[in-house]
Amino acid sequence: MSGPDSAAPRVASGFVALLTLAVAARLAVFYLVPNIHWPDEIYQALEPAHRLVFGSGAVAWEWVVGARSWLLPGFFAALMEIGRAFGTSPAAADAPIAVVMAIAGTAPVICGYRWARTWFDPLGALVAAALPALWVDLIYMSGHTLAEVLAADLLPVALYLGLPARDAVVSRQRLWIAGAVLGLIFDLRFHLAPALLVVAIAICGWRGHYRRWLALIAGACAPVLVLGLLDWATLGHPFQSIALNLWFNLQEGGDYAGRSPWATLIVLPFALWNVGAVAMLAAAVVGARRFPAPAFVVIAIFATYSVVAHKEYRFIYPALPLIAVLAGFGTADLVRAVSPRFIARAAVPAALAILFWLGTSAAIAQSPIYRNAWTRERAQLLAFDFISRQADPCGVGLYGVWWIVTPGASALPPRVGFYQSKRGDLGHDGAAFNYLVAWGRTELSHPRYHRAACFDGDAGENGLWQLRVCVWRRDGGCAASAAPPFPVNWPSTMTGKREIARDYDWDGPDER
Repeated sequence: MSGPDSAAPRVASGFVALLTLAVAARLAVFYLVPNIHWPDEIYQALEPAHRLVFGSGAVAWEWVVGARSWLLPGFFAALMEIGRAFGTSPAAADAPIAVVMAIAGTAPVICGYRWARTWFDPLGALVAAALPALWVDLIYMSGHTLAEVLAADLLPVALYLGLPARDAVVSRQRLWIAGAVLGLIFDLRFHLAPALLVVAIAICGWRGHYRRWLALIAGACAPVLVLGLLDWATLGHPFQSIALNLWFNLQEGGDYAGRSPWATLIVLPFALWNVGAVAMLAAAVVGARRFPAPAFVVIAIFATYSVVAHKEYRFIYPALPLIAVLAGFGTADLVRAVSPRFIARAAVPAALAILFWLGTSAAIAQSPIYRNAWTRERAQLLAFDFISRQADPCGVGLYGVWWIVTPGASALPPRVGFYQSKRGDLGHDGAAFNYLVAWGRTELSHPRYHRAACFDGDAGENGLWQLRVCVWRRDGGCAASAAPPFPVNWPSTMTGKREIARDYDWDGPDER
């Protein structure tokens, strides 16, 4: 594709519109399609951040033993403090987090556009950027406060800083910043170390560029040293969060979280995208011929997690923005191949290409797998949101619902207590809370409680709701001392999780 320079301002305006659409789509999903992808986004990020800012929240077992760094919760706590200036409600406290996560999610879009300008005219670059802007996985995951999501946003930035667009000078300062970004990714998700080494090799080469390596390593040392000092100050030993995490996973071999076959993550994109996977991967292969570095990083990510016993979709998420960027390059190449030289007419195949990917993404978003993903833990989120909007909550209890499948105290006003009630102890525990969350089939015999609202969630493949959660309310105040200490979600390999489950009716399927 090529055309007159007079079209460039129009395409630049189109790129600004594309970025605006990308941010708006991510914010819309955050606010209008509430879901929890994995409990870690709450109990390894938002809940400890809430404890830092407001002083309350559930404590997962990793924080009891000191196997998590305060770096990520500290970042979200700083954003909560900003939101706190506009009010103490969960909506106000979480607003800066939602905005920052949505903006960070556009990093692959911007990097893809700048890279594409190296080989294509502005219209071709716009086509390339449209895919990471509109792809369903990137929109769905953008608002989930997981370390993998922020790492995925930062990976293209590190690559772009070291392997920039046309006419950019890779100065020593730029390499230092690229190294700092790589170090920050390591802090967030040290499991990506093999992929980060591939990035470093792509930037510096194998040999002969020792000055580049020195600048890159010097930059990486800064955030890694910060992590070590932070662990030392908050946990007791430098790099304790990494050492304990490694020790526990190597000691247990992944058995505490489950095992999966080695090829699970390789076939996962085909399960998620169905026939769209063929188009996406074919376009990415074409794009990789032009710019292979991201492809090697993708391979490193998949290879790393394929040898790990426990496997989850979120582990390979850092590879998906890079796949989308490569597929964007391949799409721009295809559009250029079928376009005439005049940009006014080239806009037609460009628009068709963007519409193709938008339609493919929308179709995948409505698939049975994604239907469940969009609504996972929706009932609990809506129940907590309902309680947070009431005028009188002083305490919230869980009855038959284990706290790890809820949004936690971070979804409640700051001065509202959060409790886990044991079966049969409601007559005593109930004095600590005036709102109770229970599975929909639970019928309370306590005379002072009445059902206030019920919510559905976790849509199945047939589109029907699989779970119902009800909120019960009683009149009167709360006596915090009436409830027992909050239980810890110890893994079964560390303590008797079955005994905890029996005491609290954890996730009892008959109660759902």
